[in-house]
Amino acid sequence: MKKLNNTMGGNGDMLNYNELTQRINEIMSLQNIENANANVDEASFSGKNEKAAGLLLKEYALDHLIDPKIAQYHKDGILYIHDLDRYSSGMHNCLIVDFDDLFKNNGGFSTRNGDVRRPNSIQSFFQLVAVVFQCQSQNQFGGVGSAKIDYEAAPYVAKTFTKKYKEALIDLFDLTSEEADATMKKIEDIGIEIRLGNEKLEEHNKRLYRIAKRHTEESARQGAESLYHNLNTLESRPGQKTCF
Repeated sequence: MKKLNNTMGGNGDMLNYNELTQRINEIMSLQNIENANANVDEASFSGKNEKAAGLLLKEYALDHLIDPKIAQYHKDGILYIHDLDRYSSGMHNCLIVDFDDLFKNNGGFSTRNGDVRRPNSIQSFFQLVAVVFQCQSQNQFGGVGSAKIDYEAAPYVAKTFTKKYKEALIDLFDLTSEEADATMKKIEDIGIEIRLGNEKLEEHNKRLYRIAKRHTEESARQGAESLYHNLNTLESRPGQKTCF
């Protein structure tokens, strides 16, 4: 029977073909649950399949893809190749998403199932952040995140405030949507920008400003809460993994 060259086991030992077969049998029969990655349920259907496939992919990478000298260093424990089972796929590990580029410059993004346009509120922004993280997690391994999400979210807080200011005008003064738009234009025509944090706008009508501000803050809190819930529950990869 052919010997496979030294697949790295979970405990660091090298496996020949018979040992590899035994390990796969143990995985499928749930006799050797390690949960080596805290984000993976190795007892799940997809988790078992992924772990078994990982053993074979490590073998393939060592035998066919990695320089023999480096592969031998790995086998001898002189160095350790992280995520060796992913080496065969040739995909990158970890990614920072530039939401300014994705939403502001490109105006949205496309998935396999459809096109998504730029968000128009802070709540839709946070919802789409979760969608982007989940979609990207399906196409790579390792972490995915944002380096400046507070700055990237700011334009959508501004959009939300403008909407809430208009809604406050409609509710307080019983205006139509068109009348509210005309009123906001008159305010801006006298040099007062309808913007959160604008003291001139607050002085112009404190009640309107404070209502719009309160509802904007509430929308931002709810949007952030929905992002946490989505990222902690949306399974995006084999083994019931959530985004990380």
